[in-house]
Amino acid sequence: MKRLTAVYPNYPVTKDLIEDWIIAFEDMNYSSMVNGLVRCLREHDTGFFPSPAEFRKFCFTDRSKSAWTDKKEDMIEEPKRKRIPMPEEFKAMLAKYLKKTSVKT
Repeated sequence: MKRLTAVYPNYPVTKDLIEDWIIAFEDMNYSSMVNGLVRCLREHDTGFFPSPAEFRKFCFTDRSKSAWTDKKEDMIEEPKRKRIPMPEEFKAMLAKYLKKTSVKT
């Protein structure tokens, strides 16, 4: 916490915050936490103090564990969208413009 507050000084560290972090990381060992701190200081670029959940992602040395959590969001299918056709008037204007421009090699 001391190192993180040195980087993010505007975040108030309270007794409750420290207790919450202790609860959030009671299942982790010291080396994982140090690894998380180093990675967080190098890679966390939001400008805001990391939440315990964000910090936990940095604690994994096995990139596949953290990569799997990031890939879950990509696996959600988006609904099919109906494409809007380009207006004919705009197509004509674009074609006219493209004929005017040329690239010389």
